[in-house]
Amino acid sequence: MTTRAIATIKRFTGTQFDIKPTGVPVGSTFFEYDSKRTWITYDGENWVNTAENTLSKAPIMSEFSLYADYDVDNQSFHDGQVLGEDEGVRKGQDTAVIKDGTLAVVSGKLAFTAQSTQLWGDLGLYSQAYARSLGRSLFFTINRGETTGDGTMVGWSDAATAQITDGMYQLHFNSTPGIFLRVNNGAVETPKLAVYSASTDYRIALVLGGYNSNKVPWKIGDDPSLFPYGVGVFIEGGAFAGYTLLWRSALENAATLYAILTNGNSTGTLDNRLVPDYDFSAVLQPLFLYTFGDATGTDLTTVTPDVDDSGNGFTARVGTWKTDTGKGELSIAGVNPANNGNSRVLTFDDGEPDAEYEQDAKYDSSSIENRNGIVVRGSAETSNGLNLWVYWLRGSGNEELYEIADGAVTQRASAASGAVNGTTYKLKAIANGSTITCYRDGVQKLQYTSATFNQTATRKGIYADARSLTDKAFDNIAVWPRVDAKYDHEFTKGTGSKY
Repeated sequence: MTTRAIATIKRFTGTQFDIKPTGVPVGSTFFEYDSKRTWITYDGENWVNTAENTLSKAPIMSEFSLYADYDVDNQSFHDGQVLGEDEGVRKGQDTAVIKDGTLAVVSGKLAFTAQSTQLWGDLGLYSQAYARSLGRSLFFTINRGETTGDGTMVGWSDAATAQITDGMYQLHFNSTPGIFLRVNNGAVETPKLAVYSASTDYRIALVLGGYNSNKVPWKIGDDPSLFPYGVGVFIEGGAFAGYTLLWRSALENAATLYAILTNGNSTGTLDNRLVPDYDFSAVLQPLFLYTFGDATGTDLTTVTPDVDDSGNGFTARVGTWKTDTGKGELSIAGVNPANNGNSRVLTFDDGEPDAEYEQDAKYDSSSIENRNGIVVRGSAETSNGLNLWVYWLRGSGNEELYEIADGAVTQRASAASGAVNGTTYKLKAIANGSTITCYRDGVQKLQYTSATFNQTATRKGIYADARSLTDKAFDNIAVWPRVDAKYDHEFTKGTGSKY
């Protein structure tokens, strides 16, 4: 055996979410001061947890490895291999189980064929030791050019014996109406991607967690075990250059889930890029978050948000905004602004014109003119009045999207809401180029595709009408960028922290 001296050892420190360095002297260590774990590298590239003796990035294995971070090809499956029959038991996992039909490897891809009854395959990616859901990931590519028919679904089930009847997060791929998400016992969230190209290969990342049972978003520093709910859907391919946040769901589901593939009348192939053994929770943190945790009566222009990448906090346009028992409210005061007499706006600037903005808002129908909602894109007002897009719930029973340009108010979209007086809803608006899409509790309500006014504006915030009885009306403001270099870097390189 050849031995060699270890020289110039380096000692690194950081959090469990930091990317461990490569190209360092062998024998170097990395201490995670939040998890209290120590890692060591024996080759300058891969890191071993000294307590668990597990690799942060493991070598190529001859099976569908829990630690694989490479495409499903002949290095991880042998060509012609049928899942559920001969791939063996992988470390810390159960064997893949095929409930109907076959799921085989053909030319380095997972191939499936249309079934008279639905094929359902437990991909065997669940690990008993992998109980923490926050940041748990499933990566795959759906080879659209090789897929025919509809009904392909990839994601999670909360039991190893069900298809689409148990609670799950599963992406469903259909030519019409596109890609949508199944949640909570098969319930469907409204399609978010209307165009599902017949020839584009879409690379998908599903990242679990990010919300607690009260649908409050997670931030670094929170106990991750309390935030196992929700899922982030990221997409790359076609018009999406680099990974893009397609949307986030706050709906609850079981924390223990099995990675599965189902299909009905579709035939095609799938590539798996990365099995779920990396923690990508860092990409779930919003770039702006405020959960109204300051003492009751605190002026919101003086608070420090939970997360604020810009560092500029809130700006009150008019009136006094304050906290009240863990929520926000408007104290109706101040001079009515020109041409927008009853409008009250509290904004912040996150620097992102294209973003996903969500906020809890209480519906108040005590007056038909009450309006509570969110500022989607805003810029400085002029002497004539406001400049912004606003999505609100109106006391008359409608939800509406308005463009306000130099004080001139134009309705761009409207629909009957069916909202219940006194109920708090999670409002969401996704600004994507000239398209603004609005959701209430995960269901698409409005969309306007010619939103060219203020298209590069980066202010967002709370909107209230001065006639509104807005007591404790606002909570849990969060913003995620649509495109972020961190998404593409971590997903493409597989640089999440390994459990």
